[in-house]
Amino acid sequence: MRRLAWQTGRGPRTRGTTALYRVMKKFLSCVKQSHDPKHPRKDCGWWYGERSLTGLFAAAAWLLSKRDGYGWSLEEFTSERTRGKRQAARGRGDLWLLIGKNKVTIEAKVTWPEQLDDVSKWVGRVNTKLKKAFGQLRNLDTDYHYGRPAAVCYVVPAIPRRKRTLRDQNPSKSMRRFIQAMTKDDPRTAVAACWLKDLRQAPYDWWKDRRHRICYLYPGVAAVVRYKNRWRFSKNHG
Repeated sequence: MRRLAWQTGRGPRTRGTTALYRVMKKFLSCVKQSHDPKHPRKDCGWWYGERSLTGLFAAAAWLLSKRDGYGWSLEEFTSERTRGKRQAARGRGDLWLLIGKNKVTIEAKVTWPEQLDDVSKWVGRVNTKLKKAFGQLRNLDTDYHYGRPAAVCYVVPAIPRRKRTLRDQNPSKSMRRFIQAMTKDDPRTAVAACWLKDLRQAPYDWWKDRRHRICYLYPGVAAVVRYKNRWRFSKNHG
């Protein structure tokens, strides 16, 4: 079987994102290994939604080497959340991570942009998702605070195949523009992404709207991680 050609993109590394980059790099490896080109629709791990992607993110922490300081994770931990002035309610947090000596509590979201030309729409949707995730972290009971709070948004482009101008290089250009836009002037945001060079190798499925049956391609995924240094942050925390 011919080896699949992948492209990888990462935003600039800052002092605060160094540890996150270690696990994000392993996450991309897990993403690539989850792709099965022999499946009728070229099955992959990144189109099954938030839970599956967070599972890959959690697995990535356990794959860290001694050089990286090893890692640890616990997904779907039981927690309590406050709801305004009401008594705390039972819930679940998404992920605890240990990366070397760095402890992180993560709330995750996912978004599925369908257009490639205007990545500003991607940025807007991702910022909205991150803001929602931080809102949930803000309501997490202090007993469940593990290290720093961080929000993750997985970006899974779902591209209609009927688009006549679609070329192999389109996802690459869009991903790179998106990474640059998300990390511009924001040292607390890290982005790592991978995508297939050849769209013929991309997983696909069919969806039906009111009039048409449309085939969507899923060429890859980006993980956007934004962290806070403290748990006390205002409501305008997106």
